[in-house]
Amino acid sequence: MRDSNRAFIVSGNLGCTLRESGSPRTYMKTIWKYEIKKLGFTCLELPKGAVARSCDIDMEGNACVWFEVDSTQPTESHFILAEGTGMSIDPSLTLSYIGMINDDGYMWHIYEVVGDFNAH
Repeated sequence: MRDSNRAFIVSGNLGCTLRESGSPRTYMKTIWKYEIKKLGFTCLELPKGAVARSCDIDMEGNACVWFEVDSTQPTESHFILAEGTGMSIDPSLTLSYIGMINDDGYMWHIYEVVGDFNAH
């Protein structure tokens, strides 16, 4: 059954507006691209609650991670680690695997540091 009081309106990079009973609510979730170093740590300032969705080489040859973000949130530091196949990873770090980037035969494994990186 279709709810006639609900309609989604997509408006470019501005996100979606959900209208219920005539009162609009705006959601500012979008996908943003962030360039990272191909080896080692990159500190990114991301909106709070950002979620990594993909990683790859962009059209200019840069290693990048795409995050789903809510642009209305304040920013916080996120640390991204890129390591090559066979390289050692600090076992004291708590990491969340984002994915792998194939860069002309070099395989980079991309992680996000979970928790307080500054404690290391």
